[in-house]
Amino acid sequence: MDRLRSIEYFVCAAEMGSLSAAAHALDVSPPAVSKLLAALEKRLGLALFSRTPRGVDLTADGQTYLVRCRQILRDLESAEAALTSPTQSPVAC
Repeated sequence: MDRLRSIEYFVCAAEMGSLSAAAHALDVSPPAVSKLLAALEKRLGLALFSRTPRGVDLTADGQTYLVRCRQILRDLESAEAALTSPTQSPVAC
């Protein structure tokens, strides 16, 4: 399982409240999102979402995980930005 991709799919689904809306935003099929999130929940050994006919709601564990996952994605963006910053000067050894 691609852990980073599962985090991205999880955050998107959590923010959109729908697996199909997340799939559309991520430009993948709904079954791809559902399958990856099911694998994530299995790996973690807990439910992140409660599924309803109208979409998905975060469980208490899902809410806690969302906070951490958002921070992970922000940290990754920051790390990438630091490497591609035009003002970055070379490091001397």
